[in-house]
Amino acid sequence: SEAQFDWENQTNAMLAVMQGQALGLANGVNSFTDVERMFAILGDNLVFKGYPRESGSSGSALQMQGTVAMGSKSAHKDGVWRFISSLLTAERAAANPNTQWSFPANQAEFDKLAEIAMTDYHEGDEPTTVTYNTYGGSSWSDGRSFPENSGKPVIAKSTIEFENSGLPVIEVFALKRADFDKFVNFLNTISTTTEIDLKLSEMIAAELEPFFAGQKSAQQVLDLVQSKVDIYVNEQR
Repeated sequence: SEAQFDWENQTNAMLAVMQGQALGLANGVNSFTDVERMFAILGDNLVFKGYPRESGSSGSALQMQGTVAMGSKSAHKDGVWRFISSLLTAERAAANPNTQWSFPANQAEFDKLAEIAMTDYHEGDEPTTVTYNTYGGSSWSDGRSFPENSGKPVIAKSTIEFENSGLPVIEVFALKRADFDKFVNFLNTISTTTEIDLKLSEMIAAELEPFFAGQKSAQQVLDLVQSKVDIYVNEQR
């Protein structure tokens, strides 16, 4: 709440939620590793909620790394679809070096990564260490598991530490099936996609310069940005 949380001196947003200073936070989920860590931090208190929408539908959105489309008037739809299909194979998804930062569109590869997330680490494996600094930034070392350690006692897959918080280190174990189902059920409610509009971002950044130079007040810049954004958005319709 406003009385509990000092927004002018915000440190780590997740830490604020953990300590009861904030009701929630806007966050992106880029991989099963993110899902594991969020459940490890918040446990059964974790709820996936999007922004309120008048339609009542999910207020969350999917952000694509890349998109392809077929023209409705294409004279070669069969060939175009064969090309698009070739981009969506499990083999193509497995070769993507960005699976640590994204979910694959191919269902078989998605299921494969889910099984990895739900697989325990054992003694002899190398856990990942994650450290969040005071301002929410993080650093980590990658972990590794080895088949020969299967059958040994289970250990945490990674550990999370919040610097200068006084909190104990959090151990992250394999994702539970119930938590996986909770996440996937939420994922299946999302029907909206979003993308970063670089032109819009550049437009806003350019208008902020007079504010930082002390030439215009925040309200003047806000009014100008709002006006230009309204014009730009209307032109795109």
